[in-house]
Amino acid sequence: VLRLLARQAKINMVVSDQVTGTVTMRLEDVTALQAIAIIVKAKGLFMDQIEHVYYIKTAAEKTAEPTESDNYQFSYSRAKDVAPLLASQLSSKEAPQFDERTNTIFFRETRSNIDSVRKLLVTIDKPTKQVMIEARLVEVTANPKQSYGINWAGVVGSSSSPQTFSYGAPRSTGGSSTSTGSNIPLSDLALGNSNNNNILGNFSHLALGQFAILSVPQMSATLRFLNEDSDAEFLANPRVVTADNLQAKIEITRNQPVPQLNFNEQTATAVFGGFQDKKFGNTLIVTPSINKDNFVTLKVKPEISNKVSDQPFTFAGATVFSPIIDTRSLESNVLIRSGDTLAIGGLLQDEVTKGRNKVPLLGDVPVLGYLFQERLNARTKRNLLVFVTPTIIDSQYGTGLEDQVSGLHHVGEEYSDINGWRNNAKGAVRLVPTGHRQVVADYPKPGTPPPPAMGEQDVQFKSSAKDRDF
Repeated sequence: VLRLLARQAKINMVVSDQVTGTVTMRLEDVTALQAIAIIVKAKGLFMDQIEHVYYIKTAAEKTAEPTESDNYQFSYSRAKDVAPLLASQLSSKEAPQFDERTNTIFFRETRSNIDSVRKLLVTIDKPTKQVMIEARLVEVTANPKQSYGINWAGVVGSSSSPQTFSYGAPRSTGGSSTSTGSNIPLSDLALGNSNNNNILGNFSHLALGQFAILSVPQMSATLRFLNEDSDAEFLANPRVVTADNLQAKIEITRNQPVPQLNFNEQTATAVFGGFQDKKFGNTLIVTPSINKDNFVTLKVKPEISNKVSDQPFTFAGATVFSPIIDTRSLESNVLIRSGDTLAIGGLLQDEVTKGRNKVPLLGDVPVLGYLFQERLNARTKRNLLVFVTPTIIDSQYGTGLEDQVSGLHHVGEEYSDINGWRNNAKGAVRLVPTGHRQVVADYPKPGTPPPPAMGEQDVQFKSSAKDRDF
């Protein structure tokens, strides 16, 4: 049957003598080659193609097929990571070996399948895409205060001084104009100002776990508002590059030594066991996953911790203080376009402060003492806003030399084609510093006589790739 189908398909086929038996089939609207493939699969046979000849054999013959050794040196992937995947694809069932120093994998495979294994390794050995993660940590503070009573120190010691800001040019505020140099309230971007649609208020009221996605123009406008408002403080603006599906971690923390107490079972007492550092501050963990159409799936986990107070512990006649750390964190998975910004809010911190100032003796007089004292209630709300901007990096990697040369531009000078000398490792070109600028010169090849001495004004620049000696 196989030979009849091969003749109909007009292909060259060799069938092993070990292939025997009968087959019952009824096929319609299939080609002769498809029919052969179905028969081979149904009978547990194997069909190899060697150039323009098909060879059909049994499973026993395939197992007994001689193997040959081969190796592959990776340029991007790690041989150690590829070895388990390659082992599952080898027909020889022999475990591959690898050399971490040269990043090379060694394996044995049957002749009929070794080309497929080589193609598989080439497919795996591709550069991993990378993502630049830019984070902005902004803390917006709302600080309402309530003060009542009489502050005699303020009345006696200073005059009333309104919170104003001096401008050097006339400016209209609230329908009225002011003269040059006059003081006007700085309320253009204040928290709660309706003239700017209360942009800071909207951000500061983001609940825990809520987020927003901002385009580039929206992000630029938001940063402009935050930069100009006194209630917003930029804590950090770190940038980090990570590979696709690998974690990037940004830490802005400080270490606090914490005393360790060990319990002694024999004496039933606590024994001082030294100190252990405990971190607190701002931590941002981002794991990007690049999708199609320039989109990135972000797994974001910001964590904010700060020291609240110290807890005293007394033992062996001594008192040690252990810090109390307040931690706020959340975790989110978002699909976002490369270059857009993810805004996360809701990491709130609420502090209430109560105080009292009084005139000595007079402030303690019943009833009349209220005239000589001042009570101050302050409540500070801090909302940490986290802005994360992922940007997919182009896979066309350079050596960094292009960026240096792109900034060199002098009248009358001609520079070489940048694409012609990307690989600076060959020693073909270098940047030679001079008095006020940098010029591009060529290294001589090993064994060639040194070029004649010439001044800076005689340096010749090559303008085409074919003229350069590599």
